[in-house]
Amino acid sequence: MRKINCAQCHTRRVTKSNRVGTSYLWDSFCELVGNDREKYSRNDLICNHCHSEVANVKMRRQRENRDQDSPNAPQKRQKFGEDGERMHFKDGTNLDVTNDHPPESCPHENHPEETLPLDLVLDSHIELLSDPITEDSQHVCSHIPLHNDNVDPFIDMYENAELSYRGDFDDFSTNSEPILHPNLSQIMDQSVPISESQISISVSQSISVSSSQCAQSTHVIHGIRGYSNSESRCFLCFNHSGRSRVPKPAIKETWLRKKVYISPGSRCCRDHLMGNMFTESTLQLIEGTRDNVRVTNSELVEWIDVITEEAIRKELPINFNADSKMTSEEYEIFTGLSREQFDSVLQYCREDIRNSSVRTIRNALAIFLMKLRLDLPQRILAFLFGIEHQSRISDVLRSVTASLVKRFVPHFLGYSPTHITREEIALKHTSPFVRTLINLPPENICLVFDATYLYLEKSSSFKLQRQTYSNHKLRNLCKPMVVTTDTGYILAADGPYYGDNNNNDGRILKSMLTPSPGLPTEEYSLLSFLRPRDKATLDRGFREAIPRLEELEIDHMMPLFLEKDQKQFTTEQANESRRCTKIRWKVEGAHGRVKAKFPIFNSVLRAQYLVGPWLKICCAFMNAFSPPDQNLFANDDNLAENIINRMHAKNDLQQEVEENGLDRKRVIWKEASGRKIPDFPELSIDDLKTLTLGTYQIKISQNYTEQHLQENSCYKIMVCKDQENLLRAKIQSRLRKSGGHHLWIKYVPHFEGPEAILGYYCKCKNGARTVGMCSHICSVLWFLGYYLFHPELQNRRKKKSVAFLDALAQINDVQVESHEEIDEY
Repeated sequence: MRKINCAQCHTRRVTKSNRVGTSYLWDSFCELVGNDREKYSRNDLICNHCHSEVANVKMRRQRENRDQDSPNAPQKRQKFGEDGERMHFKDGTNLDVTNDHPPESCPHENHPEETLPLDLVLDSHIELLSDPITEDSQHVCSHIPLHNDNVDPFIDMYENAELSYRGDFDDFSTNSEPILHPNLSQIMDQSVPISESQISISVSQSISVSSSQCAQSTHVIHGIRGYSNSESRCFLCFNHSGRSRVPKPAIKETWLRKKVYISPGSRCCRDHLMGNMFTESTLQLIEGTRDNVRVTNSELVEWIDVITEEAIRKELPINFNADSKMTSEEYEIFTGLSREQFDSVLQYCREDIRNSSVRTIRNALAIFLMKLRLDLPQRILAFLFGIEHQSRISDVLRSVTASLVKRFVPHFLGYSPTHITREEIALKHTSPFVRTLINLPPENICLVFDATYLYLEKSSSFKLQRQTYSNHKLRNLCKPMVVTTDTGYILAADGPYYGDNNNNDGRILKSMLTPSPGLPTEEYSLLSFLRPRDKATLDRGFREAIPRLEELEIDHMMPLFLEKDQKQFTTEQANESRRCTKIRWKVEGAHGRVKAKFPIFNSVLRAQYLVGPWLKICCAFMNAFSPPDQNLFANDDNLAENIINRMHAKNDLQQEVEENGLDRKRVIWKEASGRKIPDFPELSIDDLKTLTLGTYQIKISQNYTEQHLQENSCYKIMVCKDQENLLRAKIQSRLRKSGGHHLWIKYVPHFEGPEAILGYYCKCKNGARTVGMCSHICSVLWFLGYYLFHPELQNRRKKKSVAFLDALAQINDVQVESHEEIDEY
């Protein structure tokens, strides 16, 4: 039938033909609405709730008339109370459901002329319609007191029940909230479950109430946050399109993590879900809009079962399943990935890995990531994830590795267009700084090459021992070749290669650029990726690959070598090397980022580990979830112009020192009084960055300063007698105990900023350059221009010295004491 709003409350829908014009309701309805009776007609329809209110008025008026006619009639409860209720019928009559008056006081016996419009007689027996009566069921029924002349047994079982039915007996339902009586709860505790049975209460004229109807009765539970049951729209964003039913695992996870209840019938947008779980961003938005929830009997029983199962379930020390309570921060601590990143990687594993009796797909991926992140022994991983045999951990590592290499890595690492194209590298991963610094054409790219060391345990195979032993590092290792762009984005990680003398950096790169005879050429490789006039940035170990690069017309940059009997680079040579290292350090930064995120590569690995595939997977993780920040290169245009302007500048202070013999004359120098030179200019950290063209020298300079403050309590700084704005210092080498570096600095007294430093020169290999400066000069500038101007740095707690013993110093002390004793005699 058509649905319209109630004529009285105007809010509820009318689903039944409840006309107020019924002969026995019209007067009661007029009494209820009072002066507004003129607004209504007998043909108006009202909802069940308003119909019950009208029936209450009719029932109260009949009771008052009955009490006036029979003053000796027992007093009945007129309101809802704790000890009893009333049953209301649509014809306006009522039936008391109290159990504190004897059966003989029933109104139908004392007043036979005032009978109910429908002669309702409740049979006093309970029928099991589907299952045969067994001894257990007879035992259940024996606990229920049965009477033939009143309805108190039924009322004792369900209080607050308000039954409504139509006059033609074709509809019978429960509208209020039943509360299970304690007597019935006791009976249910002593009974056995009755499956697929329908319990009914026989009523005259074929009226029955089934257990399925009772199961749909609702309870209102206060104090629990929740949402209204919305099946026509998303409960969170109220969208009416693209919605689906909220999965049960998502409901359970929301309760365990947010303490918010979502009704099983609720709908949500598919964008809020990832599989059967809410996304992490969706969980952050779920807070609840109501302070109470409405549940049916069946939903309440099911929810109690879920909570009970969660409470008695054996908890693993670590569990990454979808219903676990782990937060995104905990995911990142254990795996290096946030929860959303973990879920996205999981989608690539679902095609190759299945749930097993010992672990789920999520736990399998977590085992693999925890191995890379924490480098835990397999025995400990087996214990944490409740796996009996640690050999299963090896199977998990192999299966996850194979799946990620096949599904995940090609999308985020390698030379194939699935990952990236040359055009994307030129547009997104080539900084304007590099294009300006080396005059790189727009269609060409700049790649940086370098191999890193992964140390291995000594293998039981003698052949593998020889092939992995490095005469340079004097230990067993393998060498993956990492290729990055000038911004630090990892293009590829080839290898790993053996660590012996046959596999130096130059030969590795040469083999990557040379097709193997007799083998099919790879469709996507470094050789097919590069084009003429591209730029390759290398270190000194790649000199053997230079002829092959020139043959392919690929430009290259490499730091220069000292000639025979040459002790120091010239200014031009040092500047050219600094320009190369300004680009090449990005690959060193990529190595550091990978090893910091996954420390397993800092430890000594077993030779049986799948080192190469693991490194490729970790590099793919870095590209997918932690790419280099492009904002770091936003203001590098001015820096490139600054470097180009200094490239061909001469070091005037070097010429002055060499021409005037300032490095040989000692009488013209005097030691600075006190720790501070009064007229030395103050420098900020930004000023130092402008002078050094980076941050590496500043970090190293602090260590040089700390070394001198610990050993000599102060720098030994000399001031020239002839030129008071010229100073000299000697810095202890960090590598050689007997070595030191002499340096000179010329400045403008009582001035500020980088322009206050007129010149500098150091006798180290790179000390003559004008593009930046060496760490020895920077340490003096940091000490005099920054450290001494900031007292809070001087009061900072010093690092604790390492508790090592010096055997030679102890022996020398003993020898000195013995010589002194001999001299006394």
